[in-house]
Amino acid sequence: MKKTVLTKSCLIFNFNHFTELSLSLFWLCF
Repeated sequence: MKKTVLTKSCLIFNFNHFTELSLSLFWLCF
């Protein structure tokens, strides 16, 4: 049970990080 929660939070964190990265790249390009 704990493992799935950890995995989910890791996925969410990675997704947020990826989104921030794409936004920064987007602003750099335009």
